[in-house]
Amino acid sequence: MKKKKSYKFNDIKRAQWLKAYENTGSFTNACQAVGIDRSTVYLVLKADKDFTKQKEGIDNLIDDAVESRLHALTKTSPVACFFWLCNRRGERWKNIQKLEHTGSVSISFDKRYEKL
Repeated sequence: MKKKKSYKFNDIKRAQWLKAYENTGSFTNACQAVGIDRSTVYLVLKADKDFTKQKEGIDNLIDDAVESRLHALTKTSPVACFFWLCNRRGERWKNIQKLEHTGSVSISFDKRYEKL
């Protein structure tokens, strides 16, 4: 069964939204540019895998552009660079720390507290 497409958000509007998203880097601004509510786009993203893949491709382009610009800022604002990269490119930049316990655990009680 073929899924229904939103009448307001037809193929032409989707292409316009993708272009606006690529140009602005802002989900909200892209929605405003084509006169579509954010919730409509989210519904279509859930239902249309091709549209989702196109949006994710643009996400990667945006992240690449920001990442390259942030590298230039690392001397003046390393915190901004780290924040963006860890949150948007976590698979590559996440600050992962592991804590391992390799010894044993010993529990002893003070005799003064036995009656409690």
